[in-house]
Amino acid sequence: MVGWENSAKLVDLFDKDKVKIIEHPGGHFVPTLSAIRTSFVDLWEEF
Repeated sequence: MVGWENSAKLVDLFDKDKVKIIEHPGGHFVPTLSAIRTSFVDLWEEF
C-alpha cells in the first residue's frame, strides 16, 4: 500500500489514459487498482 503522502507522486508514474483518479476528502489522489495493475505489468515487461 502506498502512503497517502506519496500517492500524488505515484500518479505521475502512470500513463494518464490508464489512470482514473479518485479524489478523497483530504485531497488525496489515488490511481485505481486496475490502472496500477496494468501499469505495473507494462513496466515489468520493459525490464
